[in-house]
Amino acid sequence: VGQFGTGTIQEFTLPGFTPGVQWNIGQAQNQPFPFDIQVAPGQPHTTAVSLGTWAGFPDFTLDGGITIYDDNIPRPINLMQTPSYSPGTFDFLQWGATPSTLYANNIQVAEANGVFSPSDFYTLGVNSSGVTLTNDYQETYHNDWRIHFDSGTGYIYGDNGQIIDPSTGKVVNTLPASDR
Repeated sequence: VGQFGTGTIQEFTLPGFTPGVQWNIGQAQNQPFPFDIQVAPGQPHTTAVSLGTWAGFPDFTLDGGITIYDDNIPRPINLMQTPSYSPGTFDFLQWGATPSTLYANNIQVAEANGVFSPSDFYTLGVNSSGVTLTNDYQETYHNDWRIHFDSGTGYIYGDNGQIIDPSTGKVVNTLPASDR
């Protein structure tokens, strides 16, 4: 569980919600908070965390970083932003079929004319040293909410119904859905 305002993450063991390890995600301007937290498949003590900072309701900023933690120990290599887009590069996270593959997207940004720019989609490699960028598929799709991995199809599904093939970064289909 990410705790807003304290910048900490609290691990709980299910089904009894027994508190486990708690750790601070570090200091950033304002108050840091874990924007998205995803536990690695088959590795309950490995967690990917994207970082945000509060800028007052309803605004927040995303520092765009991803750090992989083993319990409360951060792996040494993390990502803060990509060359093509910053800040807020890595917003929502989703593990693939194995703990060596992680996916991310960035939240759409409103242009001056009120039109939203397309989101980038990222594939990331994870190993014992941390996380590295594998691919930055620029302006791939229009989704500024969570992404989900389907191990049966190998595709990524956005909350807005768009389906992405993570091996190409292309939208392969769109289901009738709304991301709001």
